Amino acid sequence: GLCDRCYTEAKKVCRSCRAPLHFGQRHWDIALCDTCHSACIQSCKTCKKTLSQKEQSWGFQFCDSCFDKCDKACSECKKKLDLRQLHWGTGVCDSCYDGKDQHDAVGLSKGVWAAICAQFVFYMAPEMLKPSLFLQIKSAGYKPDAPRVYAWVQTIASVAAMVAPLPVGQLAECKGKRVVYCSICFAGIIAAVAFAASPPAAVFALAWATINLPPAAMRGVRQAFFANTVPIRELTRAGQLASSVGVIGGFVGPVTSALLAGTSNAFVSGACIAMVIFALCTISLWVCLPRSAGSADELDNSPGAVCPQWTSDRYDSFGGENRKFRDYVLVCFCTIATLLEVSLNAGVMSAFQPVVVEHFGWQSSAIAKVNSAGALLSIAISLVVAQLRPPECLQAMAAAGCYLAAVLAFLTPPLAEWRLVLGVMLGISAQIMLYAPLEAIFAQLIGRTRVTTQLATVLSLAPAVGTAFGTFLAPYCVAWAGSPAALVAATPAFVAVTAMMLELAFGGRILGGVSGGLSNAAAAEATPTGPLAQRLLATVTGERVAEGTDEGG
Repeated sequence: GLCDRCYTEAKKVCRSCRAPLHFGQRHWDIALCDTCHSACIQSCKTCKKTLSQKEQSWGFQFCDSCFDKCDKACSECKKKLDLRQLHWGTGVCDSCYDGKDQHDAVGLSKGVWAAICAQFVFYMAPEMLKPSLFLQIKSAGYKPDAPRVYAWVQTIASVAAMVAPLPVGQLAECKGKRVVYCSICFAGIIAAVAFAASPPAAVFALAWATINLPPAAMRGVRQAFFANTVPIRELTRAGQLASSVGVIGGFVGPVTSALLAGTSNAFVSGACIAMVIFALCTISLWVCLPRSAGSADELDNSPGAVCPQWTSDRYDSFGGENRKFRDYVLVCFCTIATLLEVSLNAGVMSAFQPVVVEHFGWQSSAIAKVNSAGALLSIAISLVVAQLRPPECLQAMAAAGCYLAAVLAFLTPPLAEWRLVLGVMLGISAQIMLYAPLEAIFAQLIGRTRVTTQLATVLSLAPAVGTAFGTFLAPYCVAWAGSPAALVAATPAFVAVTAMMLELAFGGRILGGVSGGLSNAAAAEATPTGPLAQRLLATVTGERVAEGTDEGG
């Protein structure tokens, strides 16, 4: 059906191996060479008949006739349930699903609880040793002098925390999350032993970087592990529990350090305690974590959760040709997180101590009280949100609003002490509230079987980038404090909040061109008003999504 000129301009290539396709190839019309077509041959899951690439429902591994018969009875009302039902994968019709309480806790596995409890160790150990770090360096007599060595040690730890997440995420993809978790804890044991042995300065710096590594390095691994193993409606709860346990560890660490102050060497005593808790954590993680987190039988235990799977090509082109939906969602979420953190760190967190000291003459005791109150508030918010489990979108919007409110309360002239404290409290609350629902929504949109450690690591690095850039801009906000010019720090948060509100108000910007890349049989269901778009839109508007349906793409 092509003249020579049109055929030459078409330059058709194989979709799989990208080799040029000659007109004599038998499968030229579907853009596959004979070799790739032979490798793609599969059989219908129902009737076992060999599927041709021309079958409209090839991507679902059904022949067209079997695909048309893919209906079953609702497990509640026994009404016929076809593929056009939003919750087909759960075995429940839409009306029964909406009328049934979907918020009952289904529980978390022992592996998830072990990962949550590990947060306590990851945060307690460095916070317990930090108050006596400088004294230990000074007593060890490291050259050239204690202040320079202290700065060097802290710098190495900061650089390691920024660089480590990517290689750790790659290692988790290759060796498994269980191996990475246990290896990080074992490295903590080695670092604690090194502290107790009075090592040279270089070894001391490496040990300090190692013991400070887990909170930053394991965040992406933990997020991917939760996305792969925790039921969708429990994702936010698991994230909030992990945050609260980490905050508790960060609070208990300094308290333990104060209790050890009466010992002959508080730092070495703390290192011995760190060695013990890292050893216990290693054993519990090795016993409780699954050997291969994310296996098929772990991912979905809900009854009737059987749903057709998309092929990689169809998933990647979801949202239009030459547009990868996964990358688009990742960029959107990273941008939102980065903008919010830039505003908060530039206008509040990094500016708090300089502003209260220079403008109001605060002492370290008053600053310590605010920090302690913030830690207690973080614990309370995490536990309350984990128990109430409001819709993810409501949590994300409330947290984003708190980011903006914190910056405005802190920087609005004239400066007032109560508004400075209010801004810090709102900022701490916002950081605790935001990331658990944001990660849960991300997993729902991407599909939790497709949330890899690399994706989760990239998402977890976005706040770190925003924090670093906001900290760099903080001196300008401190210089402008008390003047209207300082309010420019609220601009990134205002942009992020506005974008989120527009997305909810007009819904579908992230779903534009949703029918691109789907098979003909499924394209009718994927129009902007079809069930597929409705289900994804329900995700960003806060409605609960069926676990089985999510597994189907």
